[in-house]
Amino acid sequence: MSNHEPGSTENIQAEIATIQRDPTVSTWLRQTLDASLRRDPLDACKDAQVLADLLNRRADALLGVAGLQEPSPAEQGKGRI
Repeated sequence: MSNHEPGSTENIQAEIATIQRDPTVSTWLRQTLDASLRRDPLDACKDAQVLADLLNRRADALLGVAGLQEPSPAEQGKGRI
């Protein structure tokens, strides 16, 4: 694998640096990324996946409660005979 392939460490480091310099990226994301880079990469990845899943489901639930999210096809059929 060369250092210039999409999944190379060099390219990933460049993406990280871009996010860290981007003024439109939230402080929370930059700080969390920095803290995560100091951790074991597999543990950080697993924790990030758990966090992303929880936040996605929470957002879906809140948007559904607020009526801002269209029901899925499975949900549309609920309550119908």
